[in-house]
Amino acid sequence: TALQFRNKNSNELADKHEELAIMIYQKLFLVAANNSSYNKFYSPIQLRLAELYLDVNKTKKAKKIYLDNLEQNPESADAIYNLGLISEKEDNWEDALKTWRRFSDGVKNGSHYWFESRYHTAKALYNLGQTENACEILNMTIVLHPELRDEKFKTEFMKLKNNICNNLRISN
Repeated sequence: TALQFRNKNSNELADKHEELAIMIYQKLFLVAANNSSYNKFYSPIQLRLAELYLDVNKTKKAKKIYLDNLEQNPESADAIYNLGLISEKEDNWEDALKTWRRFSDGVKNGSHYWFESRYHTAKALYNLGQTENACEILNMTIVLHPELRDEKFKTEFMKLKNNICNNLRISN
């Protein structure tokens, strides 16, 4: 609902909805944390609360929640994925690269998540000055899976590939 208000330029209403959602999820989180009969809801509520914090640019709070979630569930793809995005947002490309490599471990080749990990890994490598490696990952991905998931993703992927690989040719 908050997003709908933002899209209509009703920022005050959006802020109120976001605050309310965070308050509700904080309460739900406490209930799930303190009542064993709600244990199965703990992780999903925790992840949703982190997502809400990201939505309102409270990145530090979101990051802490994702890290806490990983302590409980080291294979949490949601936490790993969002930590990768946070590292990118913070321009912490070394952490981003480590996170995207961790994210890709065990991801099925050619899956939606595999494409995401390849895209973000190349982006991190490029930002770390490893342009040749980034270009190689992007080219190999296209060779293995020329359909590139869907048209929207393909457009973004090809834009990144052209930017990175063209920069490589210019510098050589």
